[in-house]
Amino acid sequence: QSERHGHRDTQIFYKILPNHQIATRIETPIEQSLINPLIAVFNEIELYNTWMPRYTFPVKLGLSESTKLKDIARGHFVAKIKIDFPFPLWNRENVQHVFAVDCIDEDQAIIVKADGLDTGSYFEIGVPEPDRKYIRVDMDAGLLVGPCPNDHPCLLNSKRQYDEPLVLVSVVQNVDAHVAGVPLSWVNFFTRTVLGRMWGNLLQVAEDVRDGKRPEHKAAIDEKNELYGWIEQRVQCLFEKLEQEEQTEKEQSVEQRTENAQTVKVEEPTV
Repeated sequence: QSERHGHRDTQIFYKILPNHQIATRIETPIEQSLINPLIAVFNEIELYNTWMPRYTFPVKLGLSESTKLKDIARGHFVAKIKIDFPFPLWNRENVQHVFAVDCIDEDQAIIVKADGLDTGSYFEIGVPEPDRKYIRVDMDAGLLVGPCPNDHPCLLNSKRQYDEPLVLVSVVQNVDAHVAGVPLSWVNFFTRTVLGRMWGNLLQVAEDVRDGKRPEHKAAIDEKNELYGWIEQRVQCLFEKLEQEEQTEKEQSVEQRTENAQTVKVEEPTV
């Protein structure tokens, strides 16, 4: 099934798996200028507390901790996130190994992969057992940034006016939040309503970063040119590559039509 959500042209596909596990795919066309801000919203773990909701009264609900356990390389790190829920629900935590892959030359895409980590030793750091009253969420996700097809369903009935080249952002995730005891109606509500609103809010934060309304994110982008400058350069390379391919296709089409016209034989009428 699919749903349309928010002020953006967004399509969300979801499936409820056994034990209330959730598989989702989100697709949204965005402007070229929004790529770096969106990746910054994901990447700057320590700034999650500036935009993710947190309530302490009348109950604790929302983000309680977001930490990078280790920066390994450009676009490659291990992070830990903790979310508080009111009684009788248990709190949740998630430890993620995140890395980016440049596939522009091969597949015209940038991929960011996030794999959930269990207790153990990874990259010379130890992941301990979950804290008391916390359950570790198993989640594997991937984000893909690539060219947006002109006939994508989100664009066919869009009321937005885009003044920039577009890319398609696709997010795929499989989540086991260990909620087998939670009513299925709650799970459906989350996938059909809450997930779409969360994604819409995240895109709004990215727009605020682009428009200079979140100086902390802007400062992080300016300071980490090794990452964000590289992303901007590679995305520009992507559009140049697409433009070259489009021009080549046009030239080949003209050559083919010319060749076909030259090979047409006109028979003389019989006298």
